[in-house]
Amino acid sequence: METRNVDDGTLWGEGVCTLCNATEFLSFFEAKGIPAQDGVLWPTHEEAMNAPRGNISLSLCLNCGYVGNRLFQPDLLRFVGYNVSLEHSPLYQNFIKTLASRLIERYDLREKVILEVGCGNGFFLKTICAAGKNKGVGFDPSYVDAGGSGVSAQEIRFIKDFYSERYAQYHGDLVCCRQVIDHLGSPKAFVKMIRRLMGDRRDAVAYFEVPNPERRFQQLVPWNVGYEHGSWFFPESFRTLFELSGFDVRDVAACHDGEYLGIEAVLAPTSNLARGSARRTAVLRLAEDLTTLSHRFRETVSEWEERLRKMKRENTRAIPWGAGERGIGFLSSLNIQELMPFIVDINPGRIGKYLPGTGQKVVPPEFLTEYKPDLIIVTNPTYEAEIREQARTLGVSSDFLVL
Repeated sequence: METRNVDDGTLWGEGVCTLCNATEFLSFFEAKGIPAQDGVLWPTHEEAMNAPRGNISLSLCLNCGYVGNRLFQPDLLRFVGYNVSLEHSPLYQNFIKTLASRLIERYDLREKVILEVGCGNGFFLKTICAAGKNKGVGFDPSYVDAGGSGVSAQEIRFIKDFYSERYAQYHGDLVCCRQVIDHLGSPKAFVKMIRRLMGDRRDAVAYFEVPNPERRFQQLVPWNVGYEHGSWFFPESFRTLFELSGFDVRDVAACHDGEYLGIEAVLAPTSNLARGSARRTAVLRLAEDLTTLSHRFRETVSEWEERLRKMKRENTRAIPWGAGERGIGFLSSLNIQELMPFIVDINPGRIGKYLPGTGQKVVPPEFLTEYKPDLIIVTNPTYEAEIREQARTLGVSSDFLVL
């Protein structure tokens, strides 16, 4: 396996893997003109239709199993006005509470300091601080106080900025970073920075979380692959990233019904990369699975194009529910506009805004009582039961279809 020593600066910089510097890879999926972000909606239909777009060309490193978009441009992403908050969902609330409790019990995080990078509106940070009587520091340029934490303002400090070495004075017994590193142009450089700033605190622990590609890719639908994700980490490559960055990995596991992949790690004295043969076997098996992916994606799109033509002929009134990444990807992949002019979401910060690329207006669930759709399309299967119950409570008797 050929390797070269290069800077960590960009994904696939100079044609090498951003994790391990290997140069042998498998290209397996391409898509063009995908909305650059699902976390930023737009105040007008015109702005939404002119939102930034990007192209995707996914490649698998055949040495470490890292998957990255060779056409990823991090400059297309902005995080001011970014809002992908899910805490209005009881299912998600339960996941966050369970995650916080597990980390508190496993690492005795009581009356400690929690540092969260990319904290969003602080929901997880507030939850783990309240549950363990901890103090917290959260970094996020898009932070907006959502209130209702049960934790006094003196216990948590929020800094509306990107975390960097200029904030080296802040330390945490737990350093957590959820749903962030897959958006970065140089994830390895970022994780190495986190390791440097943690210093020699051998009692400190890191918890990172990313979308789970095993769940996303195995569903064989193109709208699971958003442009925002410049990187995709399968368990072996997630472990490799942290081992090469100076961590001793304690656990890598799927969570939230398989939606996410979490990693727990403590500091190691030196960078290391173990499990060579096991990793190689896993990567070769993964390459076989991904080889058929692009063909299956095209089949799915063709099937949906025929279904949409039938819906148009029969004047079926359909509305998607879930204005997140899957909803945006579904509508943009099939260029659905006039056929479905609205999309439901329970996040009040997204209601009234418009989806990038296709321009659907985001409406609350109560909109359905007057709209009376024939069909509700559930864009994220994780929330199917919750959505069905909300519709039933509203007295909506539509048919359901789950993506």
